[in-house]
Amino acid sequence: MFRYRKQLTLGLVVVLILSLAASLFSGVMTSSTEEVETKSCQESDFRAVQTLVQNQAFAFRAQNVSGAYAYFSNNFQADIDKEKFSLIVGTNYPMLLSGGTLAFGECREISIGFAQAVTLTGDSGSHRLIYFISKADGPIKVEGITVEE
Repeated sequence: MFRYRKQLTLGLVVVLILSLAASLFSGVMTSSTEEVETKSCQESDFRAVQTLVQNQAFAFRAQNVSGAYAYFSNNFQADIDKEKFSLIVGTNYPMLLSGGTLAFGECREISIGFAQAVTLTGDSGSHRLIYFISKADGPIKVEGITVEE
């Protein structure tokens, strides 16, 4: 009985931690301010993030995967080389290569820098992307991109 209760308690702790992490993430890019205290990007930061995302999008649209790779942070590049990056983009993010229109949504300050909502609309439909932008390495760089389903 004690072992079962211990496993159940551990399981509940894991579920609570995952639930908290999910609610924290969703609070970053929603209008809800009750879960996470973040603040909107300053206008100058928003413009810098917008320019970074647009420049990377131009590189993707030109099928210049190496050029797009250069917009990623040093941390990202240390973990993922150009060949692996090219494979990941072709497999998981083909909409980036086909291009389209970018619409910029909310930009929020987060611990690493910024989280920027972007809607990419093109031949493959409309895709909501969240760009995570790092300001740790000097000039801002892309730390990661997620696609919201």
